[in-house]
Parts: sequence; structure tokens; C-alpha cells
Amino acid sequence: MIFKRSGGAAPKSVKPAAPPAFLRETSPGSGPLGEWYVREDPSLSKALPWVTKPDIAGGALVGDVGFDPLSLATTFDISWLRAAELKHGRVCMLAIVGFLTPELVQHPFGFTGFQFPAEFSEMNAIKSLETVPKFGIAQIILACGLIEIATFGSNYNSEFNYEDGLSPLERTKLQQGDRTFLTGVAKTTKNINKFGSALEVGFVKPEGTNAGDLGFDPLGFAANGINPDYALSEIKHCRLAMIGVLGILLGQFFDQSKGVIEQTVEWAKTQS
Repeated sequence: MIFKRSGGAAPKSVKPAAPPAFLRETSPGSGPLGEWYVREDPSLSKALPWVTKPDIAGGALVGDVGFDPLSLATTFDISWLRAAELKHGRVCMLAIVGFLTPELVQHPFGFTGFQFPAEFSEMNAIKSLETVPKFGIAQIILACGLIEIATFGSNYNSEFNYEDGLSPLERTKLQQGDRTFLTGVAKTTKNINKFGSALEVGFVKPEGTNAGDLGFDPLGFAANGINPDYALSEIKHCRLAMIGVLGILLGQFFDQSKGVIEQTVEWAKTQS
């Protein structure tokens, strides 16, 4: 059977639908980068892509994503900041283990846990500060203080320091007469400008002086030098742990009747 087209105007062509905005190709526009584009501007921060990337140790630090909203890298010594970041992150990673272990040991799901004295049986982290013996808390504070004293000299990375112990930032501040935020040796007048006013004298890079390197490597991961991938993994875990500890403490503060795991399980049930 043959059908003939009836008279009249030709059918209008259907214009194909445009792809979603995120799939569109770069096209000319009024801006220098075009109308649609993926922003990959090296001058912009990866963490905050709407602001200019801050200069943090010239981009030499592992894990630098351009996040420095308070401009701390231009106020304090960068190696001291990195050592502090690593130390806080390591403490928080241990804290995560400390939050979870009591419940896993004393109240494991489906098993009878170990029994401890009443003062060590409180599962909520906030309430446990009231039940743990005060002498035990004092021991923890004392241990933290001793660790701080023992590792103080390792908080500076000589790769960023001169032979007189001053970092480039500290030298610049001293040249400007600003001693407000100077740290370490820069606060003692006997070592200031030991090499005169020259800014490029005595720059040294001794081995084994990476910020946060306390000589603890029982498994030999850094036996052949620090692996950049391991260093990046550590700093990422440190940052995640710091955010995680903050979330755990907020949850423990607002609901002091349960431990972390019990809170998490009850929350998960409400999401199913």
C-alpha cells in the first residue's frame, strides 16, 4: 500500500535538545575562557576555586590545595604550621581509635565483652571525663607535655630555614622590625641577624629534617626516603580525622546517654 503526502506546508524539522550544561563543549563567549568551560586555572585555589590560590611555601608542600583563608602561611613559619597540622591530625587519628575501642571491647554486638571497673565503663566521651580518676587525666596531660617538650626541636624544617635558625619569613619580618609573631630562635636577640642584613646567606637543606618527622617508622615505610604518596595519604587522613573528631565530640555532647558506635547504629537505622 502506498500513501501519498497530502498537500500543505512541509513538516517542521525538530531541533535536537541541547545537552545538559555540564556536558556542553566550550564555546566562544564574552569572557576570556568562553561561555561554558571547566575552570582549571592554576592561579585559583583548588579548595576554594572562586579565590586566588595563596602562596604556601611556593607550592612545595605535599597536600597543598590552596586553602589558607586566614593567611597563616604569611604570618607564621610554614614548617611550624605543617608540623602542627600533622601533630593535630595524628592525635585525632588516635582519638578516633580511642572513641571506638571501649565500645568494641566492652559492648561488642553479639558477644559478651570484657568487664572493667565502673570508672572505666562509661561509653560517652564527655561523661567519661567525670568518671575517670582525676589522677589518670593528670597522667595524660603530663605525658602530652613531655612529648611536646621532647619533640619541640623537630617542629622546624631546616629546608626552609637559614643557618642562624631563622626562616625566610622571620628574616623578612625582622628586616621590617616586626617581632609580633616570631617563633623559636627569632625571639632571642643574640641570634638575630647573625649573618648581618643579607637575606640569602647560609641557606641549608640537611637531610632528615622534614616537618613532623619524629623518627617513628617501625615498619620502614620511609627506609628509602619519604614516599610522596604516603605523605599525601597521611595529611589527607589527618585532615579527615580532625573533622571527624569534631563531629564525634558534637554528637557526644548533645546526646550524653550513648557512645559513638551506638549513636551511629541508631542513626543508620533511621536512614533505612
